[in-house]
Amino acid sequence: MRRRQRACQNVPIMRAEHPTTRPEQVPVAELDVRGRWPFVGRAAQLAAVRAALRSRSAKALLLCGPSGVGKSRIASEVATEAVGAGERVLRVTADSALAEIPLGALLPVLPGAALDLDSLANHPSAPFDTIRRALRDDAAGRRILLVVDDLGSLDRLSLALIAQLLAAEAVRLVATLREGEPIPDTVLSLWTDGAGVRVDVPALTLNECAELLEAVLDDPVAHRAVRDFHAASQGNPLMLRELVAGAHEAGDLESRNGIWRLSGPPQGTVALQELIRARFATLGPSDRDLVRRLAVCHTLSLEEAVGDGDPAHAARLEQQGVIALREHDGTLWLTLGHPQYGEAIRASLSRLERIGILADQARATAAISPEGSNELRIAVWNLDAGRPANAASLARAAGLASLAQDYPMMARFSAAALAVGGPDPEMLLLQGYSLWILGENEESIGVLEAARAADSADPGPTVRTVSIARALASAHAGRRFGEVDALAVLDQAVRDSPELADTLAEQRAILFTYLERADDAAAALGPEPLRGEIGEIGPDQLSAAVVSSLTAVSQGRSAQALAIAEAAVHAAMFENEPVTTLRRARVALAMAQLWCSQLVAAEATANLGLAEAIAVDDEHTIAYAQLILADCALAQGQLRRSEQWCREVIGSVGAQHQARFHDQASSRLALALTWQGRIDEAVAVRDGFHDRLAAHNSIALLATVWVDLAAGADREIIRRLVERAEELVTRGERAVAAVLLHSVSRLGEPEAAAPLLRSIAEASDSRDIALLAEHAIAEAEQNADRLAAVGTEWQSLGSHILAAEAFTAAALHSSSRPATRLRQTAAHLRRLADDACTPMLERLGESARLTRRESEIAALARAGHSTHQIAARLTLSPRTVDNHLYAVYQKLGVAGRDEL
Repeated sequence: MRRRQRACQNVPIMRAEHPTTRPEQVPVAELDVRGRWPFVGRAAQLAAVRAALRSRSAKALLLCGPSGVGKSRIASEVATEAVGAGERVLRVTADSALAEIPLGALLPVLPGAALDLDSLANHPSAPFDTIRRALRDDAAGRRILLVVDDLGSLDRLSLALIAQLLAAEAVRLVATLREGEPIPDTVLSLWTDGAGVRVDVPALTLNECAELLEAVLDDPVAHRAVRDFHAASQGNPLMLRELVAGAHEAGDLESRNGIWRLSGPPQGTVALQELIRARFATLGPSDRDLVRRLAVCHTLSLEEAVGDGDPAHAARLEQQGVIALREHDGTLWLTLGHPQYGEAIRASLSRLERIGILADQARATAAISPEGSNELRIAVWNLDAGRPANAASLARAAGLASLAQDYPMMARFSAAALAVGGPDPEMLLLQGYSLWILGENEESIGVLEAARAADSADPGPTVRTVSIARALASAHAGRRFGEVDALAVLDQAVRDSPELADTLAEQRAILFTYLERADDAAAALGPEPLRGEIGEIGPDQLSAAVVSSLTAVSQGRSAQALAIAEAAVHAAMFENEPVTTLRRARVALAMAQLWCSQLVAAEATANLGLAEAIAVDDEHTIAYAQLILADCALAQGQLRRSEQWCREVIGSVGAQHQARFHDQASSRLALALTWQGRIDEAVAVRDGFHDRLAAHNSIALLATVWVDLAAGADREIIRRLVERAEELVTRGERAVAAVLLHSVSRLGEPEAAAPLLRSIAEASDSRDIALLAEHAIAEAEQNADRLAAVGTEWQSLGSHILAAEAFTAAALHSSSRPATRLRQTAAHLRRLADDACTPMLERLGESARLTRRESEIAALARAGHSTHQIAARLTLSPRTVDNHLYAVYQKLGVAGRDEL
């Protein structure tokens, strides 16, 4: 991963019209990121400006915010709108270079009034009336809007003139002001009587950043790339544009399979770096020294930054926005005010300069605090500086990185310790585990096998042996069909040390869930895996709670799974042990919420887990969370969104890199494409399945049947789903069995699905499974009322595809008038579901088709012809025409001619 590299050196389905698939990779030259970017994420600020300008009391409006945040763009939009409304707009761009020239920025926009600049300098109020009259004559009765970009850079004379014009209500002012700059005294008085309005322009949010990037790049952008760009730019649109341009020029921003991805950390353009360095060029020696140390060391305490010196220069830099200050555990920490400041400053330093700063800071911090919380930071600085270290100190640093869950540094320090000290089992374990977390399965397996051999040759604490077995089993499980090998690792550990059986039970249980053997998973955990009440889970039970929740989901005990997962998340908030962490508990909770039909909550929880996993480069949890988000989108009918999440997983993990996640994402992708009617693309994805995948994974089998049936296969293949469901039930895997059987019903065979699905629902407490069963039973009975009730339930849960299918089926089995309303509801829900093209939804218009005569009469009525005119034209009686029109109204669900 890029962070580690940096750290480690015969029911037909309609085929929907779809744009031509983009090439595997968009050539660099074909994308223009330098043009004018769309106006995104500023609706609230623009609305506030418009409201203020409509107000009679507002004379001046200030747009305030950091440089590059978009103040000037909003002011430009306002000016353009004012011109369109017929106002006289004067646009002024201030500049510090013109600040020494009286009226230097203002003169070019003033009308041709005769100005004696010498007289103006000595008597600034003398020409005021002349300028005001000239402006009035130039405006010819129009309102005058003065738009000033960078008000703080205007000279004093210009500010005085503007203040006079505002006081006389000759103009209105819209101006931008940089963050941290005071409002000029000459216009400050407007704020005392309510004539001034301030609008703060914030940074773009993560969602706004995603919207802007997709608008610029004209394709979805990977969630990880959006987060990286947002973090690197801190939501500053100017920084964002230069980062995108820099990544694009470097070839790190690529479009693959219709999704833009970053293959390296965002790097700004040379122009951006020069712009930043120019801002720091005027800093004094002490300020420059602090900025350089922060750029290289990233974070310093206030004590480290100023020592025994005067902190006034740090306070001054904070006020200017050059540095930022935060408090943590009673200590004040300094960082640069923006991540790109550090990138620009570091790029200006030579390698030897950076080494010197790192070595000096390591010595200085060690003198202040030789041990404790600063030890890891000192070790990082020394390692970056290439200073020699012994194996013990590197091992200690690796352990500290493990506690901090800094997996790239954990891998780096453990590798350095091994290079110096030889095959230490503890360091091999830390390196192998960190590699697994970072997604490097194959490399992880090799390192962990070496750890197991070293531990066997020199037995150590039991906890080390257990940790090695767990990590090695996890790495094997990440391979395609690697669960059996993973179980073999655990079985061997138990044979070698029988006392480890209970300790490794949780790991065995999770592997059984991967193998779709829920009853075996529950048996591995034992009859009472959690002691006491579920709501009182202790830190030592956290791992068991997470696994128990996933097992309960598989068995159809969703309510219990939800209670366990909620308690696990609560317990994990106070647990720092890196193997079982809060993000894993969140993923288990999201899964339980999904199966309890809490789709919005599941999506929110999975997003939290995803953000936490991204922060520590936990590739395993990242992929797991993204799969849950794909399932949430699929359940809600957000087919294109589900497709995007699947493609993100596939593009991130690769065929041999966390292959299990690759296969799961491919299965869901095939379903999303099929339900969109994009059959050729779905077939291409299905053709990429491993030969053993459908036999190994039930969701892959489900996707295979849907795709093959849509592509024209014999309907007999539906029987494969029934057979697999029957097999799964014998293993206690009720949740997946219910999904398979529900698809059997959706594909036109409800009678084959309903009996077993009913029995599964009776053995489960899952609201989702109960509704799946009710849907299939109502379809088998062709009961319009029950189908409509099911549709209403699905709709309330946000499952738009299933709701649309239920209402469509209800319409097909209902009388004409109710059928019309049901079809209308189904059509609306289908639109919400990205115009899904499932077999049932393709029958949506069957009973609504007009006869040839009905179509003819409807067209004439729509054109405004009366009943008698239509009767005369078609040689029919008026009563016959009215009867046909009534039938048309019934079929189309309209009340009369107006709605027709």
